[in-house]
Amino acid sequence: MTSRARLATWGLVALLAVDVALISLAFRNPFRQPLASTVSVTNDAASTHSSPPSAPPTTTATAPPPAETSAPARGPLGIVAVDASSAWKFRQGACPAGGSKLWHSANGGRTWDEIAIPFSVISRVQVTDSTKILVVGSESTCRESALHSTDTGKTWSPGGALSLWYPSPATPKEVVNSAGRVSTPCGETDAVSVSSLSATSAAVLCGNGKVMETANAGSTWVEIARNLKAAALAVRLEAGKLAAIVAHPGDGCSGAQLSVVVGTTVRKIGCVDLGGRESAGLIGEAALGIEGDAGWFVLDDATYRSDDGGKTWAAA
Repeated sequence: MTSRARLATWGLVALLAVDVALISLAFRNPFRQPLASTVSVTNDAASTHSSPPSAPPTTTATAPPPAETSAPARGPLGIVAVDASSAWKFRQGACPAGGSKLWHSANGGRTWDEIAIPFSVISRVQVTDSTKILVVGSESTCRESALHSTDTGKTWSPGGALSLWYPSPATPKEVVNSAGRVSTPCGETDAVSVSSLSATSAAVLCGNGKVMETANAGSTWVEIARNLKAAALAVRLEAGKLAAIVAHPGDGCSGAQLSVVVGTTVRKIGCVDLGGRESAGLIGEAALGIEGDAGWFVLDDATYRSDDGGKTWAAA
């Protein structure tokens, strides 16, 4: 091949290369990103969608658990007097949070021994003597049952059928009578404690300081001790009728005034000197127990005793 022919051939090859390059540029998508800038997204196993390629990676923060702002609910304080030397004190607790406590004193309240019991809530305590006790309560299920002990709480056995009054651990507004029937003597307010004389006769201390009484097993309730703003309640039998002994604020009493309420009649009987502390606002923190002439009043860890039916009181 002559040199002139070779030059012609190489010229044709060069023209073909230029044509191919021009055609490639003509069909190229000007909006397509170069391969090197493509974002690869890896889906997490717990994710249901992925972010768009242009979105920056995000981090999901796990919130810390909320801090506790208050102690577990303790529930109201209660006391059941046996005699001048012996009494049982209990902290009701709350359902299902628990927090109940049970104590026994055999020396007039000078010291208290804590008694272990497999209940997280204690609704009612009934005693026959210093060693025999029946307790209505519940565990975290909030289902009521009874336990009894004949050795001052060293051992416990199932107590059988519930046949006494008690406030409901699951629904604090409700009171259960000895036949198992429920009523709401305090309306929309919680029932703090219930004291009874029989299957039909009982009195209830409400969370707003009212005292309600029934003589027909809870079918109807009547407010007694009006305007006294009761802080604690006990009952006893006087002349064949329920007599409510109420601890409340009173003129001339630096502490808790004790009055006996029978029907619409209110009779002051004594004053518990609380060392300058008033009884107003102590609902649930104070408890009163009367058995014959033996009177017991507890406020937090303090114990006060009476040996004359509540007329005079002294710190234990």
